[in-house]
Amino acid sequence: MERYQYSASNARICMTLSAIAYAESMAATEWLLTQPALATNAEWELQWYGAAGENALYCTYHKNSGAYAIAVRGTAWKAFSHIFEDLDVLSVHPWHNGYIAKGIWDGLQNLVSILNVSGHSIIPYLRETCFQQKEVPTIYITGHGLGGALATVLSLYLQEQLGQPANLIVYTFGTPGVGNATFAAYYDQIFNTMLCQAFRVYNDKDVIPYAYGALQEIMEKNIPVAMKGMLQFFWDNSIRVLTAVLQQMDRKYVQTGPYTQVLSNEAMRVTPYDIQPVPPVNRGAQLNSWWMYEHGVTTYLHLLELPALPAIPYPIPVPGV
Repeated sequence: MERYQYSASNARICMTLSAIAYAESMAATEWLLTQPALATNAEWELQWYGAAGENALYCTYHKNSGAYAIAVRGTAWKAFSHIFEDLDVLSVHPWHNGYIAKGIWDGLQNLVSILNVSGHSIIPYLRETCFQQKEVPTIYITGHGLGGALATVLSLYLQEQLGQPANLIVYTFGTPGVGNATFAAYYDQIFNTMLCQAFRVYNDKDVIPYAYGALQEIMEKNIPVAMKGMLQFFWDNSIRVLTAVLQQMDRKYVQTGPYTQVLSNEAMRVTPYDIQPVPPVNRGAQLNSWWMYEHGVTTYLHLLELPALPAIPYPIPVPGV
């Protein structure tokens, strides 16, 4: 068996699956998977879907290759402050001699306890389904933003809990760090082998991938956009305060992933859809629009030369009817 390598084609498919994870219902998810214009090419069939509150994930099956893919929904943040509320990075949970953010650990526990319409959670479903074939199954795990952070820890949890060998391939997009250096080193050791691999893709103008281990770079690079006046003062000092609090509490987050693919939006290849005025900006609402633009699913799709998701019709057509 050859070690799996980063694939631009599979990254495009996983980003599309990650974007579809933001759909608000099982019916909408299933409809999007049937659209041939997307990178998924109507070849991935929905097999399992579960949602509870903010958390949701689904599992698909590729009709030709026999591979499975799990996509985890991220959070549609409405304001920059919601990042800190969702991740809960000041509290931690010990794992593999290191730690991860407690918010991520709680999110993982939510994910693995979600039931689908048949009353099955994701791990028993995978045990009963994936290992029916003779070959070692291939399972992609993917997510964008917070969904990518949860996909990271879910992949390690699956590696430990499935009970049989599986080829686990992780693609995350615009994901913050989830744990400290000890945890990251353990994760990278596991996901840099013949069976398990992890690939991290991010837009270098997106603020989220710099949380929480590279906060200083946010100020140095004027991420997500150049600011002026009091807005720059408050932005920089907010990051300095958060950095000081993390240092005081000995919270040191680093990124996981033996392989990183950096996208750059330096040339503004994606046209801002609702951002006024052009930078530098001096209002909080304008800053909020810029960082949501740089982190947005549509921007990541365009940077990977993918079409945006189509608008979901209502009522949603039943696939195959």
